[in-house]
Amino acid sequence: DDRPIQQGNRRFADNLELSAQRALTVTRALIEEGLPPAQVFSAAFGPEQPVASNDAEEGRALNRRVEIAPVPKARADQEGGSRE
Repeated sequence: DDRPIQQGNRRFADNLELSAQRALTVTRALIEEGLPPAQVFSAAFGPEQPVASNDAEEGRALNRRVEIAPVPKARADQEGGSRE
């Protein structure tokens, strides 16, 4: 969400730092579950790229999220070939 971090919860400097930690936590969990580290990528967007309005708590809750998007291997990699 786009609300400043509350004074009582200053573990993170801002929402971007909180977003990065959230993404890193999920990344580590995926690796611990057996995904190869080279196949896991994380990015943080902080208050950018909301999926809902930040005017109400429900929308802010939707914006505090981690998205997971599978990326298919390139066809040459799947067939054991090489890229030119």
